[in-house]
Amino acid sequence: MSGTRQRVITGVIFGAIVIIGMLAHQWSYRVVFLLIGALCLWEFLNMTLENEPKGWALSRKILGVGLGLLPAFVAVGWLDETLVLYIFAASVFLLLPIELFAQAKLPFANLAQMFMGILYIGFPIALAIVMSDTQSGNFSPYIVFGLLLMVWASDVAAYFGGRTFGKRKLFPRISPKKTWEGAISGLFGAMAAGALVYLVYHQLNIFNLLDLKDWLILGAITAVFGITGDLVESMLKRSVNIKDSGNLLPGHGGFLDRFDAFIFVIPFAYLYLAMKM
Repeated sequence: MSGTRQRVITGVIFGAIVIIGMLAHQWSYRVVFLLIGALCLWEFLNMTLENEPKGWALSRKILGVGLGLLPAFVAVGWLDETLVLYIFAASVFLLLPIELFAQAKLPFANLAQMFMGILYIGFPIALAIVMSDTQSGNFSPYIVFGLLLMVWASDVAAYFGGRTFGKRKLFPRISPKKTWEGAISGLFGAMAAGALVYLVYHQLNIFNLLDLKDWLILGAITAVFGITGDLVESMLKRSVNIKDSGNLLPGHGGFLDRFDAFIFVIPFAYLYLAMKM
């Protein structure tokens, strides 16, 4: 099977699973994002933590994933915020002895990476879950679903725009193939997708809390911070000298490769919506 065909098949199947999971039910939505968060955290820690041929390496990663998902557990309602603060504090005194017995060369760097995973992946995933609940407590996945569609549209538009018109490099030190023309194409693609999302939602009368201006602004936020998130992950991969964050998605790399832009967009979209509402 050719690489392009494999990439398309994987993308269609994976996209369908994510979309159905997001829209079917509140709990399928939460499960989708908890799984995405867990797998992205696992790949992040696999890239950044020291690799020793010992059981300590696995224990450290499992604990790191658990820590990273704590904000999402609060968002779901499984844990209390105060309890999570105590867990965060206690985890320092649990993880340091692990680094001691694992004979790690960079124990404090390893600890910092675990807590970085909470900020980089855990909190955005938690915000994605929070954004699916309305003030009245009803389930409403439509904002996050729209953001995901805009991220995908921006990615596709940037890819084809860059291939067709790309001349001026955007950030050659980190990502040699990205161009300003591709980035601008991604901006138009995301905003066009935002306008389409607005029209479909209003035509079907399923979500009317945001007007066209809001969706266009969210499209611009998606494009700008989506490509920033992609560059940040490229910087991470270059720093550890790897090509893909994982190999769970044939033709696409890992989960963090697929959700790096979306994860980076969520906090800024949430901030815009918080200021508006």
